[in-house]
Amino acid sequence: MILRFVRRTEADEAQDDNLGRPRSDEVGRDTRDAWGGVKRIVLTASGEYPEGMDRTRYEPLDHTADLGLRIYGDTLDALFANAGYALFDNLCDLSTVREQETTEVFVSAPAADELLHRWLSELLQTYSIKHYLFTRFEVLAASDTELRARLHGEAYDESRHGALGEIKAVTYHELSVTMKDDGWEAQVIFDV
Repeated sequence: MILRFVRRTEADEAQDDNLGRPRSDEVGRDTRDAWGGVKRIVLTASGEYPEGMDRTRYEPLDHTADLGLRIYGDTLDALFANAGYALFDNLCDLSTVREQETTEVFVSAPAADELLHRWLSELLQTYSIKHYLFTRFEVLAASDTELRARLHGEAYDESRHGALGEIKAVTYHELSVTMKDDGWEAQVIFDV
């Protein structure tokens, strides 16, 4: 995995709204990236799909001791973006996190469920060790075995972010990634 932190420029911020979110004409737009024309979708930082893409990102699962989530996505890219969002949404109030820095992440695995586990574990490790919070997850390329993404967020600031939730680890218990008729669905249990 490669992590690269990039300070946002004034030009970047001038194109965003005052909370560091992407311009409204960028949200929900299918775009092509520089890596072979792979499509990506820029999702809103508020946890909602843009107009025409109304769908719940995730929902909690009934679980006695740990945190269980069912995650949805119209595409595999959206599923992984929503999984990252769900993780950080359960750690902090994402409306307080600004998009001041970006980090690029690459993970690979032999199967989609293992890829989800590695993706969430990398995000959790970055949060735990470097104390970074992410609010937007831009999946640049995703397949059943590889994922390249750009994460947008900032370093933890106790005065703005307050107390954080605790997630110790991503578990393999009931872990699944499934393609359904209406998109993708994943299930993950976190040790809290």
